[in-house]
Amino acid sequence: MIELNDEALTALPGKTSEAVVRLGVPADVAETWLPSVLARFARAYPLVRVDVAAGQSNSVFSQFKSGKLDLAMTFGKNWSASAGWSMALPMAWIGRKDYRRGDDEPVRLAVLDPPCMFRNAAAVALDGNGIQWTAAFVSPSLASLWGAVTAGLGITVRTPHGIPPQLTTLGAEAGLPALPEATLSLFEGEQTTTPAASDRFAEILIETLAGTIGAAM
Repeated sequence: MIELNDEALTALPGKTSEAVVRLGVPADVAETWLPSVLARFARAYPLVRVDVAAGQSNSVFSQFKSGKLDLAMTFGKNWSASAGWSMALPMAWIGRKDYRRGDDEPVRLAVLDPPCMFRNAAAVALDGNGIQWTAAFVSPSLASLWGAVTAGLGITVRTPHGIPPQLTTLGAEAGLPALPEATLSLFEGEQTTTPAASDRFAEILIETLAGTIGAAM
């Protein structure tokens, strides 16, 4: 029924012709939930182009504030009060299924370049529990981060949704401390060039996230 409604709206003359939605998202979202959202939106609104900027949340939010994006999705509580939609997600330690750490061995972390909320959460949790650690692998790319964790270069902290199948979540059994929640927020610009298309894309994105994440929690 929802997609039939989308198609009906598409048929309205002059509504979506040559429209563009400018979207910014973290790489986690771009690699997991975004493809299905883009496919559904494209079926309903074939005349609307979606330009996607994927990057770290601070960069995405900066582009949004400067007017370069119509929609921005970010991780972090710093800006969530001004968001149109937010959802709390668990953070998790993620590593190989055979991960083991010796008693006197520091935790080897694979992390993204700072500033990164997940990197900060890992450092605070380890420091707060007196556990030594080292940044064994640092990269600007989430794909290379997963590659490093898969290769056993270190463990990382992300949300547990959409992690590669060869990896697993780790916890107290691996000698790792508890982590806080992450806040995922969506921001909508007030002066978008195509507000109807932007609003509908936001609705589809929220429906997808609420459905897939909610079912897994």
